Amino acid sequence: MHDEAADEHGARPPRPEVELFSARAVGWCTFFFSPLVGGLMAAANHRRLGDQGKARGTAALALGAIVAFVLLGYFVDSAAVNGAVGGGTGTLAWSWYKEQKPLVAAHLGAGGRLARPWLPMLAGAGLIALTGLSIYLELNSTSNTAFQAGVVAAQAEDWPSAEARFREVLAEDASRDDARFNLGLSLMNQGKNRAARREFGRVQDDSEVAVDAHRLRLQLSP
Repeated sequence: MHDEAADEHGARPPRPEVELFSARAVGWCTFFFSPLVGGLMAAANHRRLGDQGKARGTAALALGAIVAFVLLGYFVDSAAVNGAVGGGTGTLAWSWYKEQKPLVAAHLGAGGRLARPWLPMLAGAGLIALTGLSIYLELNSTSNTAFQAGVVAAQAEDWPSAEARFREVLAEDASRDDARFNLGLSLMNQGKNRAARREFGRVQDDSEVAVDAHRLRLQLSP
């Protein structure tokens, strides 16, 4: 079934009365302000040209990319995630730039005009600011502050203080295996081997410190 806006060959008549974002603006906004911003700009171009199906598909891809990047960052604690996100963003930026370039060129050739990208850029800057604020609040949360205080105490070999700080972290977030492992070390260095062994045993098997926790737990076995 053909779109009513297209002719029998699938080509769409020019719409010089609408304004399109330039291909360069779409590409740069994708790279610097996220695939969500750039993808929605590309989708807006398709919608203004009457291609609703392409608009929906592009918007869905933009949303899917953001969801995938967020989930990847949440579940995979690795420096490789940064490379994957950067590579994926760059690929989408280049792909949408190449896709939009002939569409925008044809639009300009038919007498059309370009839309100013200030609003999407402003939205992108706001998104980055909110993300930065979220990271700042996370890094300065009570549990992270207590964890850092515990690390400082451990480095000074003030094991009772370190124990207290790591217990404070776990009281707020019992899933933090890094705090639990360090609590075990603090207890072990105070000669509280039975309690230390118990904490090492509570470290999850898929944790980054699981191997060391298991080794120390065996070392402390009676």
